[in-house]
Amino acid sequence: MPQVIMERNVEGEVKLSGATIHVPTDRLALSVVRGNKIVDGGQYATDGWIYIDGKKITKWFIYREGIRIWEPILNDVAKLEARYHKVRQRRDKYIKEAWQPLFKEILKVGGAHVKPVFSNTEGYKDNWWLYKASEHGVSFDWVEKPKNPRNVDLGKAYYKTDRNLERYGGYMYKFRTILGAAIDRLLSENSPERPGILVRLILNGRDYWYTAGYTGSWLHWVKICWAEDEVITIEV
Repeated sequence: MPQVIMERNVEGEVKLSGATIHVPTDRLALSVVRGNKIVDGGQYATDGWIYIDGKKITKWFIYREGIRIWEPILNDVAKLEARYHKVRQRRDKYIKEAWQPLFKEILKVGGAHVKPVFSNTEGYKDNWWLYKASEHGVSFDWVEKPKNPRNVDLGKAYYKTDRNLERYGGYMYKFRTILGAAIDRLLSENSPERPGILVRLILNGRDYWYTAGYTGSWLHWVKICWAEDEVITIEV
């Protein structure tokens, strides 16, 4: 069986790195088991599984920025980067081919009505949205049901694509967070000796830049720029 990093006995005691602590009185124990199924007599191993008597019972997870991660997947950074890049390409393609043309059309015609279909409309059950063109792009206001709705087909199409774009944003956040955790884990194997050192990490031919810096008194690797992040060039 893989190395055990945490063990909980039937009395509620949790052992971490050889020290015995108690749940829920010890903050360290709470930080480790939060979000995981607590298994009495379980041994939490480095392969991401909880064991009892040498048998796998269930997986255990870590959390980063609200995203649940099964830690063993962080070992393959290149695979996670390829998956993140693929999701990003799909998002960018969707923006260009589906969302942007409708966005531009609303700017052109000035506005469009739509009846929202999501369930969280308490207090607005009989109301509509009016998409409006402005100098900052497209916004919407809640409005009373219009007698003569404007550009309803356009409003419906934009509403649908805009909701889908929000879902793409959720996927991007998830895969970006997981990739960030994997890179941090990889870089942590080589702690910086002094601030100001640069690291150029090449994953699948794409560059990821980090520098050694301080957060308080903690010297660690700090993200500078990832591949395809927007960069502004200032020439003097």
